[in-house]
Amino acid sequence: MLNRSFQDEERALLCLPCATPAEAMAAGRAVSEQWKGRSIALAREEGPRAGLLSLSAVAGLMAGGSHALDYGVRARGEFHFLRDSRCPAALFFREQPQPALEVYGPGAMPLEEAARRRLSDLCAAGQDALPPRDIPGQWLREKGGREDYFRKLAGMGQGCLEGVCCRFSAPDRQAQALGNQALSVLGVRASGGGCLVLDRLGRLACLRRGEREELDWKRILLLLCQEEVAGRPERRSRHRMLPPWLQDGLMAGILLLSVLDRREQAAPRGAGTPAAEEKELVVGLPILRLSAPQDHT
Repeated sequence: MLNRSFQDEERALLCLPCATPAEAMAAGRAVSEQWKGRSIALAREEGPRAGLLSLSAVAGLMAGGSHALDYGVRARGEFHFLRDSRCPAALFFREQPQPALEVYGPGAMPLEEAARRRLSDLCAAGQDALPPRDIPGQWLREKGGREDYFRKLAGMGQGCLEGVCCRFSAPDRQAQALGNQALSVLGVRASGGGCLVLDRLGRLACLRRGEREELDWKRILLLLCQEEVAGRPERRSRHRMLPPWLQDGLMAGILLLSVLDRREQAAPRGAGTPAAEEKELVVGLPILRLSAPQDHT
């Protein structure tokens, strides 16, 4: 899974047709049937179309006997951080570039192939083919929790990044605003320096400076995995959960800046040229510092 590209990950993610409220309601009813009326978490991007479709899906979930745990407008990483882990699936409504419904399994991972096929078949069959439920589910609006997520997000900076110039850029405005707010709390300036770019699934794609890609996702992943293993050797286990930054581009971006900062501070002054095997991973954080030439693009 760690070696999959973002394109592979997006192909593995099930997106159900949701151009109309009727389609969204049918999708909600199918999801409820798939998981036998268990509680389902859902959230959405900011926007009128995603809001309308989300409400329609809630109606479909309730008709199937499921409790709809509605987290409202959230960034994807925030939603997966807050969602009830007992829910077998999570729905996220995309506003841009066109309305769509993303269906996630446990741990924000794509569904298993068998579940994908059955859910697609249920959607294709339509609501009329599904058995009626005598007892409808409930709509439970899950408010709050943003402060907890924000503390976790800022905590990935592990202190202060004063003097660094960097910002987030993301298709999801909610995610971009949250990320830049956390950077500001950590002392990071938004003007000049670098740009942490998120893809449309909310995952970190690269670190850029101007038109140049300083670190792509594969190199970032290697750096952060090295940090994960070195920093928590007692937690090494084949059964433990994946680190949260793997599915949350905001956490990954802030952790990356922290790792680069510590490496920069720990490097001896006047050190020689790094070994060939290390050279590919080295990005000097001074490119993001106030003393560096400012990038106003």
